[in-house]
Amino acid sequence: MRWPETTVRPPQDIKADKTFALALKHVLKLEGGWSNHPADKGGPTNKGITLKTFERAIDDGFVISNTDDLITALKNITDATVKKIYFNYYWQKAACQHLPKALAILHFDAAVNHGPRRAIKFLQETIGAKIDGEFGPETKTKVRTDQVSNYLATYIVIRKTYYQQLKQFPVFGKGWMNRLHSVENFSKAQLPRNTQDINTSKKEPTTMVTETTITNSKWWGESLTIWGTIVTALSTILPVIGPFIGLDISAEMIEQLGETVTRLIQIIGGITGTTMTLYGRTRADTRLTRRAINMKI
Repeated sequence: MRWPETTVRPPQDIKADKTFALALKHVLKLEGGWSNHPADKGGPTNKGITLKTFERAIDDGFVISNTDDLITALKNITDATVKKIYFNYYWQKAACQHLPKALAILHFDAAVNHGPRRAIKFLQETIGAKIDGEFGPETKTKVRTDQVSNYLATYIVIRKTYYQQLKQFPVFGKGWMNRLHSVENFSKAQLPRNTQDINTSKKEPTTMVTETTITNSKWWGESLTIWGTIVTALSTILPVIGPFIGLDISAEMIEQLGETVTRLIQIIGGITGTTMTLYGRTRADTRLTRRAINMKI
């Protein structure tokens, strides 16, 4: 059987294209090996390559099969043949080589899973180009390298919506969502570490807004620790030197005096603090002032 499109060119940069090798390695992990699920419209499939695609590769002449049993040949397909088919029918057909690395990997997975034409429509919808399934000059020029992270997020949503509309979703939906989640994480991992799509050698100053609070220092007479120290010192010294200066003062008297003074200070402090708080609330009509501090990080 001859396919309508017979102008497939032999792979020329298949070994040099490192992004393709990376994308293919991930796709093959997702595709697995031999399968022939009755609900899968692709029919017999090995390593993600359907029997129909395999037959097309034979007709195009770059895959040689010496057996009339195509299913047997597909089961025994070589890694080199797998690479050729993916490179010609999916990577180049979907124009993945024209896209930034992270987007190319996601787009390639879509081409394998949905077909190159539909994947290009997904891409065109993502970047805001005319949706016709053809990767032309408009589509190519619409891709901006500084928007790749946004493209990935939008592309994922588009694919997810498409999956959910398929009638096979109840059967394959869980697997499709797992695949989508896997390729999403793998694609994002190819972005620069700072999650930006272009590296910049100069960073703009970062503006941080802070609020400055002025705290008045406390008068030493308000400190109970200081008064405790004074009372302790007096209770030790005065009983000794009192008789020499005509004073009969005991340590118990000084301690009682100290307790009285301490309580008096606490009472005065409590009344003063409460009064200031009430007064401050009646005068609280001035907003906090913000000052911008520029810090280069």
